[in-house]
Amino acid sequence: MKNRFEVSTEGMAELQSGREPWQLAKELISNAWDERTTLCDVTLEHKTGRKSELIVQDDGDGFSKIEDVWTLMGHTPKRANPNARGRFNLGDKEILSVAVEATIRTAGKIICFPKEGGRTVTADPIPQKGTVFSCILPWTKRQVEETVTMLKTLLPPRNILYRVNGEAIRYQKPDTVTEYTLETQLSPDGPGSPLRYTHRKSAIEITKNGGTGTLFEMGIPIQPIGCPYKVNVMQKVPMPPNRDVVRDSYLRDIYSAVLIATINDLKYGETGETWVRIAVGNKDMPKDVVREVLEKRYGDKVMLWSSDPKANEKA
Repeated sequence: MKNRFEVSTEGMAELQSGREPWQLAKELISNAWDERTTLCDVTLEHKTGRKSELIVQDDGDGFSKIEDVWTLMGHTPKRANPNARGRFNLGDKEILSVAVEATIRTAGKIICFPKEGGRTVTADPIPQKGTVFSCILPWTKRQVEETVTMLKTLLPPRNILYRVNGEAIRYQKPDTVTEYTLETQLSPDGPGSPLRYTHRKSAIEITKNGGTGTLFEMGIPIQPIGCPYKVNVMQKVPMPPNRDVVRDSYLRDIYSAVLIATINDLKYGETGETWVRIAVGNKDMPKDVVREVLEKRYGDKVMLWSSDPKANEKA
């Protein structure tokens, strides 16, 4: 079937204008980690004014279909794989839309996106394994510094050497690994089949963070969360195309999983925190966990709330 649509690069760039640069750069890293790769090397340097250069290189198999480099929303087997991060075939196009110019070397081809627009595809005279994505971006020195800082917070898999500006970001062994049944979104029946919400048991890596925590999808940050942990979900997390927020119901389940796994570490002062209250209110929360939270907060002297202020004061 012939495509019915054209996509405006300028219009797509406008849609990315409210996003922080690191959110665009992380998509390239997510793509690299989804491939059979052992190396992901990121270089991001400020050149001058609003001009910076980003290079992301991996040693994976490269693009299986060269058209995927410039095709939006094309079919990808990632949609059927709960252990792959991507599903929209969109992330690299988002950063391409804001780039001044870009070059991608992959699968024996060089695809150039020049400043004046359009693209060219030529044979790579020195074919190499993996993919090299390089682009010039209209980012300031401050934006580059902030992006480098954020890219260093990613949680790389144990089997991938992940470097940011030459610094190896090591695999972080979690404090706790638990399992919990979470919602995910898959297209299990191949091309043409719809994405379906389903529930499956997932490993969740939990690391004490202090202060505000972060929710991750297989090492890629999604959003800040209210509990003081890095919570790394080891399966596909249902999200909109920008991949930077989850639904309230999903976040409730995350808090529930964390509370069950960390109940023995919960301190009195933490029992009244919002995330704990949300988790306790989950209808699937085990009664023994609810009981322990209440006992840690109130001891064995629990009183019912009264509408009479004097009675409350006396209690």
